Amino acid sequence: MKQVTLLFLKQDDRVLLAMKKRGFGAGLWNGIGGKVTPGETPTQAITRECQEEIGVTPYDVHLVGRLRFFMPNDPQFEHDCFIYVTEKWEGKPTESEEMRPQWFASADIPYSMMWPADGLWLPHVLAGEKFAGTINASETEVVTHNIRIVSDPHTAGEKHGLAMPRQSDMTFNEINKIIWDYMVARDWHHNPPRGLATSIALEAGELLEHYQWTDAPVGTKEELAEELADIFLYAFQFAQVNGIDITEAIQKKLEKSGKKFPAEKFKGKNKADWHNAWIKAKLDHKKKGL
Repeated sequence: MKQVTLLFLKQDDRVLLAMKKRGFGAGLWNGIGGKVTPGETPTQAITRECQEEIGVTPYDVHLVGRLRFFMPNDPQFEHDCFIYVTEKWEGKPTESEEMRPQWFASADIPYSMMWPADGLWLPHVLAGEKFAGTINASETEVVTHNIRIVSDPHTAGEKHGLAMPRQSDMTFNEINKIIWDYMVARDWHHNPPRGLATSIALEAGELLEHYQWTDAPVGTKEELAEELADIFLYAFQFAQVNGIDITEAIQKKLEKSGKKFPAEKFKGKNKADWHNAWIKAKLDHKKKGL
């Protein structure tokens, strides 16, 4: 994941945008900004980028948004974007080799010449609102998005899904069909439940083997992914032959587990208190026969 920044200079009812002249996003209007380099904070990065791109030094910048951007055709693309505004700066916005700044009235934002997702969140900037969320979009269309108004964009990650590891947009039912069709094409859809349960355990053992005598895995991420995929493949087959709805089963299990391990007994606790709460919960439910 790469941390990046955007800054919007505001003056009365106007906002400063800049035309990107080269590189990523060339030919599109956007805010001022770029990536956070090692050793920098996002606010330090936005000050440096602003000086380099338009010759202005911003002061009193305010974080108004935090968005995590993904691209549907690039699994490696993941930007954690910190979005700032300011009404104070030193210097006059000047064109550079990379950016051409221009003032726009709030009612005249050139959304047709911006990234397609900008129209989803830039109005919040103009309205003085704070927001956080996720956006999965290409250069031409928005695939999915989830943006919410928040009180503190910096810490909104845990509350609004910014820290959630990315998965593809494929649904459980779509995965279920792919696996079913694969098995039927080979007449493997009659595998006995015991064999499938055994296979799940064996594949889990192969995954665990990567961590034998070490906290760091022995093997590549791709090798770990293959082991995990084997577990899921057998788990889906097990659900199919036993008529189990996986999503329903997970929801019911989480509901049951939530009663057994209430979040308030664990969230924010130190390791000793967390362990004691876990032991107590296990004993209490054992006494109740649960």
